[in-house]
Parts: sequence; C-alpha cells; structure tokens
Amino acid sequence: MNRQVRTTNLMTWAILGSVLSLIVGCETPPDGGPTSTENDPEVPGRIVLDSEGVTEKATDYFQTNERYAASQNLYMCVLSRVGGDFTNYGVNHSCTIDYTDYDFWTIYQGDNNDARAICTNWNNFLIPSGGNRQFSEDAEAIASGYQDDTDDTAVWKGDAATFITGVTGEMQSNNTYVQILQATTVGARSTLRASSDEPGPLTDFSELVGSAHAYFAGVPQAQLVKLIGAHSTTPGLFVRADVNSSHKMEFSVSSASGFSAVSMSHQNSGICGFTRIAGNFDGAEERVRIEPTSDNRWRLGAWSHDGKTVYARARCMAYDQR
Repeated sequence: MNRQVRTTNLMTWAILGSVLSLIVGCETPPDGGPTSTENDPEVPGRIVLDSEGVTEKATDYFQTNERYAASQNLYMCVLSRVGGDFTNYGVNHSCTIDYTDYDFWTIYQGDNNDARAICTNWNNFLIPSGGNRQFSEDAEAIASGYQDDTDDTAVWKGDAATFITGVTGEMQSNNTYVQILQATTVGARSTLRASSDEPGPLTDFSELVGSAHAYFAGVPQAQLVKLIGAHSTTPGLFVRADVNSSHKMEFSVSSASGFSAVSMSHQNSGICGFTRIAGNFDGAEERVRIEPTSDNRWRLGAWSHDGKTVYARARCMAYDQR
C-alpha cells in the first residue's frame, strides 16, 4: 500500500475510532472479562479488541518506520529494529513503539537512533470460538543509579506472548540489557527485566528503561501461548509448540564476528518480537533487527563496528492459537 494512502487511512481510523463498536480502550477491564490482569495494581491493564470466533486468516502484515504505524484496533505492532546511540540515559537515546497517540501504534526514537516496527492484522490470528484478542498496556522496568541495578516488572500470564517494545537509556555491554522472561505456566506472569549489571559500580549515574507489551489471542487461561520454534534435531524444520517445548523456541544472535543472523518463523505462520536486547550501542552501525527475507521468513540479525558487540533474542507468536 502506498505510504501516503496508508497514513491517510490511519488518520481516518483515529477520527472514527471513538464511534466504532469494536473499540474498547480502557485501563480497567470490563466486568466479566478475562482475569489475566484483574485485581493486581502492579500489572498493566489491557485493551480488549473483539470477541469473535474463528476467522479466515488474512496474511496482512508490513514493516514500517512511519511515526504513526497502524491503528491499534486493526493491527498488532511490535518493535523490529533497535539501533544507534545508547551511550547515555534519557529519551534522546530511545527506540520505542507504543499506542499512546490517537489510538495508533506510534514509533518514538532518539535523535541518533533508528526504530522500526512490524505490524500484523489482528485477524491473522486463528482463535477458538468464544475467544478474543487483547494486548496489555505498556509495562516498564527501570534500572538506574550510581551502582549496579536490576528491576523486574510483572506483565501478563503465560497465555500471552510478551515482547520488548521499548529501550531507552544507556546500554553498553552484554551485562546491561532488557529482557523478557516468558512465563512457563498459564497462571504465572511473564517478567520484564532491565539490568545495568556491569562489572563493578558505575562511575556516573546511569539509567536503562525497558518497555513491553503482552499480546493475547484465544480463550483466557486455556493454554500457554503457542509459539513457532526451530526443530531441535532437524535443521530447517519449524514447529508450533509452547515455551516448555524441547525444541528451540527462542532465537539468538550476536555481532561478535561483525554480523550474525538466524531464520525464524515463516511470515504466514507467526509474528516475531524481541525478547532480549543488549550490547555496545555506540552509533549507527550498532543495530539489531527483525526483517523479512526473500524466502518469506522472519530473520533476526545483529550488526556492529569492529570492537563492538550487540546481542538480541526473539520469539515468534503463532498465528494459529487454537
């Protein structure tokens, strides 16, 4: 779709958003709704999108660096590129996607940073009858101070996939990172972690903020979220399973050799998001990203200057959540 047309369509959705019966945008879940975040002030609320049954999967997804990426009611968007200068704390060192402006997924980035997103139509997800599609409000973990610090924030239970949707501040080693610890049971909550665990105390004040959203499609608390992973013994074979599978359900790369990449889910089988970001982000050459390939897969990659190393991990949420 032409970018100008897409932008016009998105703004139209923003104006019409308040009158669409589909939209439910509130911090407190409706009465009788799912219990994933109920009665827990430490966990973000959720946006309930619909309560439809099984739909025909429409393979509608795109990658963008436009500020207003997509309507939150039509698309699920995840951060797909983090790059540039993370040598100091503050919003001038940031790559984030959130839905705070006009009910749009909106990309924010620092002056010397590069952020992009992948957006996929909510109707790509196949769900059982009686299920729905939801996503959590923004969760934050903040590691800060003049010494090593680690901050954990609970996000959502194991029936949803949680991805990193923002990194802001100082990130200068593999020991300084933002990470998702995906819940391994339906009732447990996934954890967003920010850590500035450098060897020895920091010499100056530092801050690293991690942001995350959880994405859900299905019947609440019925099962662990289905992921797409690599078969443990057969190269090139991918499987649909949960986080506890013996197969490789989390992918990782490191730019220790200058460049590293790994193939993940087929683009028509799932959507992939970051679960760990770390390293020496000193400028434009330091970046991690999730991108489409010529053979219709999502690829996780890492690039850096000589002497610098950046790291990333990712998981892929299956479109078929039945």
